[in-house]
Amino acid sequence: MCDFQSLYVRVYGYVLYCPSCLTYQVGFLSTCMSFSAAAFTDLQRTVARKIRTDYYYTEAGIRQIWLPAPCPGAQLFLTRGELLLLYHMLDAADSEALALRLISLFNV
Repeated sequence: MCDFQSLYVRVYGYVLYCPSCLTYQVGFLSTCMSFSAAAFTDLQRTVARKIRTDYYYTEAGIRQIWLPAPCPGAQLFLTRGELLLLYHMLDAADSEALALRLISLFNV
């Protein structure tokens, strides 16, 4: 049974983490996905790369940016604004996870 910790929660999305099974759950807009820790890191890198490569070459408000999802054949289809929201959401969740890991080092 997972004991999820909230790393990030907003109207448009959330990131949860289960320390017992090392799984992340990401809910963004109308999509909910589960990731291993390695796959979550891969998603962060992919989103950061997409911002550097695709963000400025797409029109605002039009879904033109594709991101691979963890299951075969599924992809996220995002606007520039949604990509930026996802980037900030994942970054904030990663910072919170790091803070929780550091705090856990002092719990005896």
